[in-house]
Amino acid sequence: MKDGDLVELKQPDGDDLVDVGGMDKSGFNLGAWPAGTLAVHLGRHPGKPGEPAIVVLIDGKLGWVWDYEIRPATGATASA
Repeated sequence: MKDGDLVELKQPDGDDLVDVGGMDKSGFNLGAWPAGTLAVHLGRHPGKPGEPAIVVLIDGKLGWVWDYEIRPATGATASA
């Protein structure tokens, strides 16, 4: 996946929710988002070098997930 790609949240163990970490220094958590939620892949997490942490934009909010918690979005359609 490349920066700017549309991705979908997933859980490898089949859970319905994916915990998304926040990007601010307070450690604010964006909460649990349903598997299948669409996000934009923004690249590696700058504060976690050497770890598989990916920064994503979800519903206008910056967060991060592990690289195994996303996959390329398939069959996604935009709605106005």
